Amino acid sequence: MTQESAETGEQGHASSDRVREGVAHLQVAAQEVIAAMRVMLDAAEEVVGDPATVTSLFTTLADVARSARVADPRSAAGGRHEDDDGDDGGVQRIPVT
Repeated sequence: MTQESAETGEQGHASSDRVREGVAHLQVAAQEVIAAMRVMLDAAEEVVGDPATVTSLFTTLADVARSARVADPRSAAGGRHEDDDGDDGGVQRIPVT
């Protein structure tokens, strides 16, 4: 075996070790993600199983949606913004000088 082929073999072995180590880390990370998803599914199942919680959740979401709409300046001006010319067309012509 020549010096060059021995070095190439060592580099290939080191690369294989790094790949194996990377795969091991990915497997551990995947197992952690799966465990986290199980916890989230358990929590979701508890929420869905309680009608009072579901009602409260949807009420909160509706309140947030209403707040977002009121915060939109176009909704306060009857759906129109001060820069809106009201034509609702799909094409806006912008003069270029």
